[in-house]
Amino acid sequence: MLIRAEFRKAQRQVYVIKPLATLLVIAVTLLSFREARVNLTYNSSAFSAVQAWMICTGAVLFYISDLILAANRFWRPLQYHRVSLAVYYADQCLIALAASYFL
Repeated sequence: MLIRAEFRKAQRQVYVIKPLATLLVIAVTLLSFREARVNLTYNSSAFSAVQAWMICTGAVLFYISDLILAANRFWRPLQYHRVSLAVYYADQCLIALAASYFL
């Protein structure tokens, strides 16, 4: 009887995780497309070389921080998952500094 209850509980958890996994795949795909678009700033005449470097580096760091958060949440708990906050703040700083060059 106890085994059946545990099995049913596990089945319910699988049904909850499946929609989340689908959303996770969609989110990672969209982030990957965004990353590819950001890397095109090197070829743009709207940005200087320094701005393009800051924007691209900030976008890559943002991508890495989101991957760390997703891996920690959906794959397995990571020991150093709080590193993602440092990476996140670094990417926000780079993107903000790149925008300040327009002023």
